[in-house]
Amino acid sequence: QARIDSCRNVLRESPDSCKARLYNELFALYYGFQSDSAIVCASRGIVESRKEGNRHEEINSIINLATLYQVTGCFSDANRLLDELDNSELDSKQLYGVFSCNANICDALEQIAADVSLKEKYVAKFEAYRDSSLMIEPDNIFVLTGKLIDDGRFNEALGLMRPFCDSLSANHSLAGPSAYVV
Repeated sequence: QARIDSCRNVLRESPDSCKARLYNELFALYYGFQSDSAIVCASRGIVESRKEGNRHEEINSIINLATLYQVTGCFSDANRLLDELDNSELDSKQLYGVFSCNANICDALEQIAADVSLKEKYVAKFEAYRDSSLMIEPDNIFVLTGKLIDDGRFNEALGLMRPFCDSLSANHSLAGPSAYVV
């Protein structure tokens, strides 16, 4: 909360030319903490980046908003936002964000699909997005662990994730997600 308050104070005192970047920083602080506030930050980031003519920050804000929509179950809205992006204009971090968000959408849809053929379609799309993510970030411990688990290699997954989880302080932003995996 202290980091959020500090960022909000900086945002209030900053010139308009910095607001889009600061809204994206504030989004990262709210993400996983207060979804409604994170959505507001991503939406304001889109507005401010368009005012600034800053396409890079606009793309970051769009990916942030799509990610929050995906997390909150608004899959069609997340897809709509991601479909508006041209992958050729994305840097590797942004491309990773798009692939990751799409993979998570497919994973969630596979979990709730009643039709076996739909489940198979979503699994295939999930695996393709996950593999694309790994091409960009081959050492991403969460994606690697998930792949090991999906392959039934549970001991290897635990051997990979446990030391990472144990290395994090209790207040690290990845401590909760890491502990959940372990």
